[in-house]
Amino acid sequence: MEKNNAKENISSLKKWVIVCIGLILMLCSLIGATSKTLLGSFIVYCGAFLFGMFYPFVFAFCFALGLRLVISKNIFPIKNYPLVWVGSSLVFVSLLAIGSISNFVLKDGVVSFNSLNSVYGDKMLSFAYSPWHIDSLENLSILGGGYLGLFLLTLLGSVWYTVGNIIFFTIILLSGIFFLTFKPIRKIILTIKEDRQKHVQYSSPYQPNRKKTNLSLDREVIEDEENKPSLQPFSQGDFVANDGSAFVPVPETKPENPYGHEEVFKEAAPIE
Repeated sequence: MEKNNAKENISSLKKWVIVCIGLILMLCSLIGATSKTLLGSFIVYCGAFLFGMFYPFVFAFCFALGLRLVISKNIFPIKNYPLVWVGSSLVFVSLLAIGSISNFVLKDGVVSFNSLNSVYGDKMLSFAYSPWHIDSLENLSILGGGYLGLFLLTLLGSVWYTVGNIIFFTIILLSGIFFLTFKPIRKIILTIKEDRQKHVQYSSPYQPNRKKTNLSLDREVIEDEENKPSLQPFSQGDFVANDGSAFVPVPETKPENPYGHEEVFKEAAPIE
């Protein structure tokens, strides 16, 4: 009994913690979406600094995750959807990097690790002078993919420069899309194959033979030669009388009645 009570207490505590985390995520997303209060401005500043113009998608994901935690009281599933998580991560990272290409290329070269903080700091000043007040949300596009996107370009830019970065992150983006759509496309292909296997085709001489093994219903008519009816016409020799002479059957006909009514004949009674 004590072990069961302890397990129930642990499970109830776990559910309570999960619900609290979900509520915090939802509240932070809603407060950050308004950006009117000090806390909202600070949340927007942090999101814009890290993710640039893609921070609204991060807030939307956090709100959906918090809502799911509150309703289901379970941790978000990871083991059952590995390809979805890998594909989503690759797509998001590649978008951050591709969105920061305009900030990576400068007039006198590209951004290096020594100039990374100063270049991005100047971009942030056009968006917000301090974390507690957002000056202009219209300048959000200047940030590109945020500090993370510019950092990825700077990290790999020393190896293959700008063209190499564009090719590399384009491949990462396509790989992420492939992982996201792998299971749905595979399911559609398997469904089409099953429908074709279940489909019954009737064999016909008018259909060309495409050298495919199909399930067909062959309808063959087996005729018995002994019971097969003869279609030859009858001749006069087929009808022979007992004395050997030919016999021609004459259909029975009734004489026509000129009066148009039926006549009835009766025998007369004998005269005594």
